[in-house]
Amino acid sequence: MKKHLGFLGIILGTVISVTLYVLVGQFNLFSAWAGVLGFGASLFLYTCFSGKTAKCLAIISAFICNCVALFIGEIIDMSLHIAKELDSPLDFVLSNAHNFIQELAEANQLTEFLIYPTIGSVFILIAAFYTFKENGKTSHSE
Repeated sequence: MKKHLGFLGIILGTVISVTLYVLVGQFNLFSAWAGVLGFGASLFLYTCFSGKTAKCLAIISAFICNCVALFIGEIIDMSLHIAKELDSPLDFVLSNAHNFIQELAEANQLTEFLIYPTIGSVFILIAAFYTFKENGKTSHSE
């Protein structure tokens, strides 16, 4: 049962990741690092809620959830910027986000949309490898 609570911690860490990504992105700052903080928060909350140190499945789950969170954060950030430019309600822009992404793809500008979440995912991957490495050291020394 406590393991399930640990995965709730991963989801809450993912919410932190999305929130940070969008908030920093609204100031037009480099927000890809927010995923690493969300990844760390996910593992921390997993440990707090489950009472166990994050092992392989938890690390992989946190990695996947936070990478997906960065792409969701980019969609929300893009939608907020478009809503400001068009002076339209956010719910209208969010409901039509797929159309904006399709227009970016047709204009060969999809890389501008994907670059920051991809960089953030690489940062999270590095943090995940470091976490695996540290877990390997502690488990062999015990």
